[in-house]
This record gives sequence, C-alpha cells and structure tokens, in this order.
Amino acid sequence: MKKYLFIISIIFVLIIVLLISVFIYNILFKNVYYMDEKMFDISNITNVTIKNNEKNFDIDNNDDIKELLNVIKGNNRKTRKQSVNDAPNGEKMICVDINYIDNSYKRIYAYKYINYYYLELPYEGVYKLSKNDYNLINNFIK
Repeated sequence: MKKYLFIISIIFVLIIVLLISVFIYNILFKNVYYMDEKMFDISNITNVTIKNNEKNFDIDNNDDIKELLNVIKGNNRKTRKQSVNDAPNGEKMICVDINYIDNSYKRIYAYKYINYYYLELPYEGVYKLSKNDYNLINNFIK
C-alpha cells in the first residue's frame, strides 16, 4: 500500500512540475512582436494620410512625417499580443496610412479601448500607447 501511495505521489509531483514549467515557458518565451523598422524608412515614404471620423489630412513634409513616425515608433515598441483583425474595435479611432514609393501602404490604428490607448497594425501586433502620444497623433489632423 505504501508503494502505491509513493508512486501516486511521484506522478502527482511530476504533473505539478510539468504544469509549472509550461506556465513559466509561456511567460518567458512567448512570442514578442516588434514594429518593423523598414516601415519607418523615410526615403521610401511618399506621404502619410491620417483619418478620424471628422477629417482626413495628408502630410507631405518630411519633417512632419519624421515627427509622426517617431511618435508611432516610440521607444522600440514591443508586444506579446498579436492582432487578428482587419480593424480594431475601439473608441476615438485614428487611422494612419503610411504610403510608400512602390504604391504600397502600411495601415496603423490608434484608438482608446477601456481607458487605455493602443496602436494596432492589422495581423501584426497590438502595442500600448500613452494618452499623450495618442493626442500627439491626433494633433496632426488639426
């Protein structure tokens, strides 16, 4: 009987160790998504279009484009949350289209969701954004 309890105890401990290992692995090594540095290469950008519910605004000036991209890029934004939508569901939505020389574009959404602000690149990543950075992006429209 003691042998039987001993074997069950060892199996139980092994299961607990395995579960803890999986949990730690997911925390430490889960995918981390960074914004692609190539999308901020000003030499390949023709203009940037910013849209909200009220207005559309085109930015052609390279200095203004650099300033906007620096706000979007932040301090090497990274996330563990992957985007799975064409467009996010949020309030105060701002759409930023970065238009490139080869007629392609990269769409980025800035929005508020449950008292927090986010940047979302569809099917890439969802990045936290400060309220101040959100307001800076919004000020380019005005």
